[in-house]
Parts: sequence; C-alpha cells; structure tokens
Amino acid sequence: MNKTILTIMSFCFCISAFPQIDFITVAEGLTTVAASSLLKKKGTAKLKTIEFPTQGYTITGYIANGALSEGTNAQFFDISSSVPTLILDGKVAYVANRLVIDGIRYCDTQSGNVKIHGTFYVCNMDDFRMNYKTKKAGKLRIQISEVKTFYVENGPAISMNLKDRDPILASCPMQITLSRDNGELIYTVEHNNSQPKTRQILYVRDNETLSGDDIFSIRKIYENCRHARWMFGNGDYFEGTIVNVIKDDTITSTATAGVMNYANGDRFEGNVSAKTIGPFFIDGTTYFDDGTSIKGNWLSEYTLPDYQWAKIYEQNNPSSARLLAERLMIDNERQKKQAAYNALVEQVKALGETKYQKALKLWRNRFLKRIENECWVSGSSIMGSIMVEGVVGEVTNKISITTSLAPVILEATRYRPTALKTIIDEMTKEVEKDVIPLALPIELELEKQQEAL
Repeated sequence: MNKTILTIMSFCFCISAFPQIDFITVAEGLTTVAASSLLKKKGTAKLKTIEFPTQGYTITGYIANGALSEGTNAQFFDISSSVPTLILDGKVAYVANRLVIDGIRYCDTQSGNVKIHGTFYVCNMDDFRMNYKTKKAGKLRIQISEVKTFYVENGPAISMNLKDRDPILASCPMQITLSRDNGELIYTVEHNNSQPKTRQILYVRDNETLSGDDIFSIRKIYENCRHARWMFGNGDYFEGTIVNVIKDDTITSTATAGVMNYANGDRFEGNVSAKTIGPFFIDGTTYFDDGTSIKGNWLSEYTLPDYQWAKIYEQNNPSSARLLAERLMIDNERQKKQAAYNALVEQVKALGETKYQKALKLWRNRFLKRIENECWVSGSSIMGSIMVEGVVGEVTNKISITTSLAPVILEATRYRPTALKTIIDEMTKEVEKDVIPLALPIELELEKQQEAL
C-alpha cells in the first residue's frame, strides 16, 4: 500500500506544470446544484449530489461504483456561507487512480474574482484519494496540475507608462495565459479593453514567492514583477524593467530601462525614464532601419520652427522622424534662398534700366545680327529671340539674355556650326571685356543667386 501511494505521488510531481502549490481548503456549509449544467449520465452512472456539511462542500456529478464516473462533468461547491459558491466545474478523469478535473476553478483573490481554466487534482483524504462517504471524508483539497488560461473578472485598473507618452489604461475583465520557462512564471495578459489596445507579458521569478491563490492575484503578480514586455496595437513593443506602484484600486506600472522596438525595425536601447525629445528616447542608442545608429539626441543637428517640430513628433518611429526633419531642413533652406533672391530682384527692379542692362541688350542685338547674316537663321527666329525675354522677375541680366538666345543658337547649329562657333567665341570675349564690368555688385549677386536656384 505504501509503495502504491509513493508511486502515485511521484507521478503527480512529474506531470505537474508547476511546483507543488499549497492545497486550497474549502470551509464548512451546505449546497445543491442544478443537474441541467452537467453532462448526461453514462451507462449505469446516476446523477447525485453528495453533501459534506461538516467539511463545507458538496459534489454533484454522475456516480458509478461509488465514485465520479470518468468522462462526465462534476461540480464542487463551497457551502460555508448562506449562498453556495461554485469553486470547480469540469470533466472527470483519473490519473494513477487520482481524481483529475479538467475545467474551471473559481476563486476569490486579493485582487478580485478569478476563473482558472486548467487541470486540477482533487482529493479529500491524506493519501490523495477521494472518499464519497460523508462521515469519512476530510477537507476538500484542490491542487493545480496545469493552468491554461485564467480570467480576472474584476480588480484594479492598470496604467502602463512610457515617459512623455500618454499612459495606456486597462481594466478588467482581462484574459491571462500562464506558462513557465527558464525559472520564471510568464503571464501573457490580453487587454482587449485597453486604450490603445495592448498586450503585455509579465515575468516573475518562479522561486515560490507566489503560491496558492497568489499566483492568480493581479496585485501579487505586479508586486513581484520587475521585467515586462508591452506590445502595442501598432506593432511597437517595449521590453525591459518596470517599477510598479500598487494602490487600492489602481496599479501604475512605469518602464525604466530596456529596448523600445518599433514596427518598422527601428529600436532604442537605454533609459526610457529620463531624457526624451518629443516621444523619442535619447538617453541611450537609437538604431535606424537603414543600419545606422546614433547615441544620444539624434535630432540635435536640425533647426526647425515649433510648428515643424510638432510634425516631427507625430511620426511613428525615429527613421520617419529623421527623414522628415531632413526634408524640412532642405525645404526651409530652399525657401530661404528663394526669399533672398526675390528680395534682390525687387532691389534691382527699383534701379530702373542700368548701364549693364542697356549694354547687354546692345550686345545681344549685335550677336543676333551676325547669326542672321553668317549662319542663315530666319528673321522670324531672330525676332522670336528678342520677344522672348526669359527674364525671371522682369529683370534683364546675362542669364536671361543667354536663355533668350537658345532657340536661335540651336537653329544655327543645324546650318553652319563652324561659323556659329567663331561668332560665340568672339562675342563671349566681348561681353566679358566690355559689358560685365558695367554691372553693379547687386546685379552680379542676383546672377549668382539665380544660378544657385
């Protein structure tokens, strides 16, 4: 007999997904249950409710040969109060002659009501057996074998905080999947009603700090959690250390250091509780999706007005923010040059027709006359060249005159390219020697800026 008991105990320790957890004791009382929620009886099994008033619980299920029938459903109630409370509901099975219920465990924790979906060992005797005789049965003991998912139906609101970002608020009910790996209890929490939608994974050292119902208490989980992963609806996620402040009806969880991963492939590694610029962290190293990385403030080289910084801070990731900052800087510089050029145009226009402008027109007319006579260009093309000013802002200068000559030169190239080359060489020397020296400094500056645009 002793050998059999030891074999059963050894087997149970091996198949349990968790370390041995304190048995849950149910208080005294009396209850009944509705048969409609149970499976239909199998074979000769009959639906019965067995009361254990001195031990404070009842069992309702299909009984055959003095025990719950395998494959049927059974329910266990706490009857220690005037209102019976369902504590376990599920399908009956047996492992090494031990009663196993695969279903839902209902319990009240410090944080609120919890529904645990999993597999549970049930006994009411010291040798881990079930005795269905009222006078011989002991206290009901429910031990976890495997937890699949548990639901927290009510409890504290949770606030997840990353510096300089709007907090993520979540409230019950919440669905939690529990697993165990590498010496840690891993809680995957689905916040379907959070704003914005968020999923988080909480890591707690599996050193028996949490035992019994504390494993399912939101407050106890956060009290012992120092590392988490927060996954956001847009594909971003943070993983690192957190600090939790727990009050009666709220849990405030604040990220301190770790890795912020962005959906596009960017990431930040460092302190997420200190320096930021807009929504972006800078107390560490930022890695961009193009393979580059920058330590510290990667936006420090950009000088932008406040309204443009606001657009930068609206970007979803560092790469997009940096690309926008570069584009805005280029646009601003171009606009700055255009504004300076427009101001020069107005100043030159205010001078009226200068000596330089008169000399340029006379030089152009001589140039066109030679092309007409020596390169056989039509008179209509010559007249068109004169009519097309090609002048930006109605200012005559070397660039506008040269632009107006382009159609004539193209036509002359088809007829007499050699003669055209001689004319261009001679007329170029003339303009540089006799015309350009007449230009005022402001006129030369205008041409310089016009070439740069």
